[in-house]
Amino acid sequence: ILSASGYYMAVDPSGQFLFASFTGGGPDQMQGYTILRPDGNVSAPFPAIALPADAQGTTVHPTNNKVYFTLRTAGRGASVDYDPTTGEISNLALGPPVVGDLNDLAITPNGNHCYMTDQDNGVSPGIHVFDIDAAGQLVNPRFFAFPLTELGYRVECNAAGDRLFVTSAIASPLNIGVLRSFSIDANGDLGLLDTQPIDNSASGLVV
Repeated sequence: ILSASGYYMAVDPSGQFLFASFTGGGPDQMQGYTILRPDGNVSAPFPAIALPADAQGTTVHPTNNKVYFTLRTAGRGASVDYDPTTGEISNLALGPPVVGDLNDLAITPNGNHCYMTDQDNGVSPGIHVFDIDAAGQLVNPRFFAFPLTELGYRVECNAAGDRLFVTSAIASPLNIGVLRSFSIDANGDLGLLDTQPIDNSASGLVV
């Protein structure tokens, strides 16, 4: 039985472990599970680690054994370590604060850059860009702004690590959205390639 609402999940690169951030209806926390083979069921959860309030988007770094997630109302990214043998979670680390209302996040396949969507329409909607240093810390924040009428929602990076795809919703009228594609340069910075209207605000995105 879950003590809170599971908003986001991610599987580690080995396919052994599933991590989920929980918020609302109980203490905010990160839980980990072993993915049982060959049937794909999951184990009972490992001991959870407490998180600051309003944990959202969740993803696993490709190499450094960390799970990254956003803290929506705190306006910052964060990470926890996991043991690559047992999956147990430890060592909460907070990234630098930014002005915004953070939602989803994605990490490039080389593990060098992280992108977080901001849904704070009227104030700071867009994409926060971070580098990830050798210690796994989020550093060097910068920002790609969207029009103030939008809310940044979902974000995905392609397998080559040279494209980023982002959905956003237009605050008014409702049920109208935008899909943007960006180039990613060697420094992790973005260049807008295309903007396409979509029929509604996409709540999911996968590449």
